[in-house]
Amino acid sequence: VPSLESGDLSGSMTAAWVGVGGFNQSDPTLIQAGVVAQPDASAPGGADYQAWWELLPDPATTITSMTVGPGDSVTVLIRQVSGTTWSITVTDTTRAETFSTQQTYGGPTGDGTGASAEWIVERPEVGGTIVPLAGFAPAIQFSGLAVAGPDDSVTEAEMVENGAVVAQPGSLGAGGFSVASNV
Repeated sequence: VPSLESGDLSGSMTAAWVGVGGFNQSDPTLIQAGVVAQPDASAPGGADYQAWWELLPDPATTITSMTVGPGDSVTVLIRQVSGTTWSITVTDTTRAETFSTQQTYGGPTGDGTGASAEWIVERPEVGGTIVPLAGFAPAIQFSGLAVAGPDDSVTEAEMVENGAVVAQPGSLGAGGFSVASNV
């Protein structure tokens, strides 16, 4: 979990998450979990950090039983239990706190299979608007990445805001990569 950078961050957010599905517009489904950071409007210079999970198209569910903060190491495991039953586990290994839930996820074909696995840093959509990216440091590290399935191809993407690259992934190596903020 990175720290938000100082400066005027009003209305901005940074989310780091892991998910299955949703890679392209023909797949409107997505099962995901992660951490979001946003400036704290009630404490200038402060920030709020929350763990969450989501099954699109439903809104995200905040994990109120966990506390996450800058510098914490968070592990997300999303796995198919059987058929359309999936397990989501979020663990803050720094604080030794874990949340788990089982959910029904049909995937793009309705049979419980996922079309893609994703490790993402993004500027979330709030109320139908994609908010600006909150600058963060250090780089977000994704490690221990794994996917089960016949296609193990990787697609990298940079985050662009108003024509400028605001976050970009590092090279994939040894089961991981980092994403740095350019804000």
